[in-house]
Amino acid sequence: MKPFRSITGIFKRHAVPMSINLLGLVTALTAFIIIMSHVEFERNYDRSYPTSGRIFRVDCPGNEETFRSILPNAFARDVINSSAHIEAGTMLMPYLGELLFFTGNGGEGNGSDGNGGAGNGNKIGYRLSCDLVQPAFIEVFGVNIIKGDSSSLTVPGKAIIPESMAEMLFRGDATGKVLETEPSYFFPDGKVAIGAVYEDFPANSNLRNSIYFAIDERTTPYSYGAANFICYLLLDSPESAKSVEEEFNSTFDFSQSWMSPIELIPMEDIYFMGQGGDGTVFYSGNRNATILLTAIAILVLLSGVLNFANFFTSLAPVRIRDINTRKVAGASTASLRASLTCESLIISIAALIVSFFLAGWLSEALAAGGLLNGTFSIESTEIILTVTAITIVAGIAAGLYPGWYATSYPPALVLKGDFGLSRGGRAFRNIMSGIQYTVAFVTLIFMAFVLLQNRHVRNVSLGFDTDRTAVADISATIASRYDFIKTEAASYPSIEGVTFSTDKIGSRDTYSTQGIEYEGQEISCLMISVKDDFFSTLGIGIIEGRDFNTTDAASGGVIVSKYFKDMYGISAGDIIMGNIPVTGICDNVKFSSARESNKPIVFMPISDENMMWHTMGTMYFRLKSGSDAIKAASEIESLLKKAAPDEPVEIEFYDTILNNLYQSELRTGKLVVIFSIIAIILALGGVVGLVLFDTQYRKKETSVRKIFGASVGKILEKANTGYALIVLVCFIIACPIAVLVTSRWLQNFTDRIPLYPWVFVLALAVMAAATSLIVTGVFYRRATANPRDGLN
Repeated sequence: MKPFRSITGIFKRHAVPMSINLLGLVTALTAFIIIMSHVEFERNYDRSYPTSGRIFRVDCPGNEETFRSILPNAFARDVINSSAHIEAGTMLMPYLGELLFFTGNGGEGNGSDGNGGAGNGNKIGYRLSCDLVQPAFIEVFGVNIIKGDSSSLTVPGKAIIPESMAEMLFRGDATGKVLETEPSYFFPDGKVAIGAVYEDFPANSNLRNSIYFAIDERTTPYSYGAANFICYLLLDSPESAKSVEEEFNSTFDFSQSWMSPIELIPMEDIYFMGQGGDGTVFYSGNRNATILLTAIAILVLLSGVLNFANFFTSLAPVRIRDINTRKVAGASTASLRASLTCESLIISIAALIVSFFLAGWLSEALAAGGLLNGTFSIESTEIILTVTAITIVAGIAAGLYPGWYATSYPPALVLKGDFGLSRGGRAFRNIMSGIQYTVAFVTLIFMAFVLLQNRHVRNVSLGFDTDRTAVADISATIASRYDFIKTEAASYPSIEGVTFSTDKIGSRDTYSTQGIEYEGQEISCLMISVKDDFFSTLGIGIIEGRDFNTTDAASGGVIVSKYFKDMYGISAGDIIMGNIPVTGICDNVKFSSARESNKPIVFMPISDENMMWHTMGTMYFRLKSGSDAIKAASEIESLLKKAAPDEPVEIEFYDTILNNLYQSELRTGKLVVIFSIIAIILALGGVVGLVLFDTQYRKKETSVRKIFGASVGKILEKANTGYALIVLVCFIIACPIAVLVTSRWLQNFTDRIPLYPWVFVLALAVMAAATSLIVTGVFYRRATANPRDGLN
């Protein structure tokens, strides 16, 4: 048999089922490649540094979770200097965030950058990410300096910036240029000189493409007080990690600090440690979600391969007479089996080639739309080799069983009989369809719970009316003009009120915490500084005691959250933090994400004099009921421009803030939906192919039943009964698997939905209805045909 001629014949005689199964295989391969590109991106997090494998983070696992990886600078320095196995070490302070910088000198960085830059003459403002490091930062991470002096971090007042930032700011060589900023504790003269430009870190890196400038003794003197630093070490070899731990833990005097014994964490392990996914301190992925996406990719591929194998198995009874005719004519069994296997292999390889092109195009489109991390390209060697090997094995396997089955009977017996209803062949096809149904049920149920959980976290109340609140991150200059802004806001028709806090509610996983003692208990609290009108402006209720007044910032007094009261029994009038009275208890405010457990919150009033010391903060604008969001944003921007004409302004609403906060979960949810639907379609596509062949195999049976008086309804009922049994059995098998998978994923949230029984019932109803429609639709034509046609 000539494979290519046989393939052409199959397409001619069985165009519909062949097209369905070929399309299913291409879809499954494409989906597998795309998902694995995303998984590979996450799996390779923090593995791109030239020194990768020898970089370790210093952790103190015995500390309270927030301070597991955030250390006092004195402790970090002690660790760096503790062992000969440490080639270099650096501290990194990630809390500066985005600061306001200006470029000038006419034409350099001229115009708006589309990313917050706004010009007034030659002065252009940008909000740029900043991080403090030690000079050894370059050595620890093998930073590639493209232009300038690699020793720039040893010079006070100099910084290094990424290549992308240099291009955005100066459209060329940035070395020697100066960025201006507001004079502050870190920038006393308000200027930063660019000493070098480094190659951008890749997207899957826990190092931001920031302005890096050096820690010095003036800004960070040797101290065991505040903990603000991450400590990274470059070891002489990965095997030295245990030695460094043991050497330090056995010799350091822990009585002089509140730190616990250290543990060195490989840089490559940080991403999956679940320490907050918003990038404030660490970018964090969800190992369970990655495992689940990998499982979905495998299941989708399995569905496509099973469809393909099922199709060739279903063809065997149709082709058995022709194959055995050739056997009688002298063809050997081995050659016939080899030819049949070659057919399926050729088709599978052709499908793979199409899938490569589709995956490259679709992965770029999905990545551009924010649905995917990582794209597929010719450089994705591991994925290419893996999927090629799988395809070849699948192609061979899809041809082996049908080839063996079709050539295993004596030719004389085959030429006399009809093997269309072979029990073994049908059982094999039913098993493969059952696997697909099980996959479809698991993915459908999991998909439903992912969507429900994502909807739940986005709808969790933050403690105030987010629909009527707009926010803007502001600089010290704008903060210092708070009274002017508040007065001017009264003249804008969309703005009802203005207030300020040092942190943006509901935008991050973690915030600044402080341990306080209350009635002999050490309590870790969020410490948030706010204006005295914060609660009244946002409509946050005071349930005990009183709200702030204009004298509290000077005389002292704090407001604590209801959670603090519920957990620790604190009341208005109690004294905390030495001698500070609790003036009131407020309704719960949800600062952190649903990924994090609740913490007590202490709100401290901030005076007008102290506003100027905050290099960043958040201004809240309470909108009048019924205000148009676009118009309101325009009014707020105009108002802030009056206060600081040169500064870039970005107005946010809480739907955007929450989308950014839960970006990872929403992206995972969308991917799960897309590929779950693919898995379901593949399963139902397999049913279509199976039913099409069943109608062909059972045409004589159907005709005989009609002759003996069976109605169309009875024929359709019998056809549906067999498939309904398969659906029910697969549902029973899928339920515990779906419960296990979903429960594991929901563990990522402290605030999570229950496993609703109705989701399982709905999944069964959907799959049963879809199967019934397919079976009824396909069998109806045979059931209503002339019985004589089926007997010919």
